[in-house]
Amino acid sequence: MDFHTLRMQGLSIRKIAALRGVSRNAVRRALRSSQVPSGKRKRPQGLKLAPYVDTVSAWLADPVKSLWTSERIFDELQLVGYQGGRTVLKDYLKPLRRQPKPAEQRFFVRPGQQMQVDWGELGLVDLGPHRVKIYVFVAVMAWSRALFVRFTTDMQMLNWLDCHHRAFAFFGGVPNEVLVDNLKTAVVSRAGKTIVWNKRYQEFAVAHGFIPRACWPARPKTKGSASYCTTWAL
Repeated sequence: MDFHTLRMQGLSIRKIAALRGVSRNAVRRALRSSQVPSGKRKRPQGLKLAPYVDTVSAWLADPVKSLWTSERIFDELQLVGYQGGRTVLKDYLKPLRRQPKPAEQRFFVRPGQQMQVDWGELGLVDLGPHRVKIYVFVAVMAWSRALFVRFTTDMQMLNWLDCHHRAFAFFGGVPNEVLVDNLKTAVVSRAGKTIVWNKRYQEFAVAHGFIPRACWPARPKTKGSASYCTTWAL
C-alpha cells in the first residue's frame, strides 16, 4: 500500500526505492501485485548440502584453513556424493569465513630461552668478474631482540651450521631452543606436530645442547622475529 500510494503521488520507482531503502525490483514486484504479501518464506536452499555440513566444519577446523578454498571444498564434496550447486556452497561458507578470529595467546620467553633464525635473499651482486646471489642469515634473541646478521653466497648446510656457530659466539652462549622455519636444512618433512628433522641438524642440536623448534606452516605469526628482520636487512 505504501508503494502504491507513493506511486500515485507521482514518485518514480527509483525515488521510491531510495526512500524506502529497497531495490527497484522490489518496488516493481509490489506495484504489479494487488495482494498483501503473505509472509511465507521461500523453500529453504541447501537441502542437498545439509548431510555434509559436519564434514565441511571438520575441514574448516584444519590449522591450515586457508588451503580449504570453496572450490576445493566443492570438489572434495563431489567425491563423497554431494550433488548440490557451487553457489549454494559458497553462500553457506561466506558467514563462516567472516567469523571473528579467536583470541590468540601471546608467547613469552625468558632471557636466553629462545633464538629465532631465518634466511633472506638480497638478489644478485657483482663480485669481481662474477655475479653471485647474496643471502642473509638473521638470528634474533626472542627476549632481548639482540640481532646477529651474516651475509653468505648460499643457504647450504655448511653455511647454515656455521652461521649458528657464529651467532652463538656473538651472543655469548647457546640458547635453550632455536626456532626455525621449515627449510630443508632443518626439517625433512612434517605432518602436523610430527616433525622429521634433518639428521645433521638434529646431531648439531644435540651436540650443542639446544632444542630445535619449527614454525607452523602457513601461519606467519608463529615464525618469530627473525622472519621480519630479513626485511630490515634488505
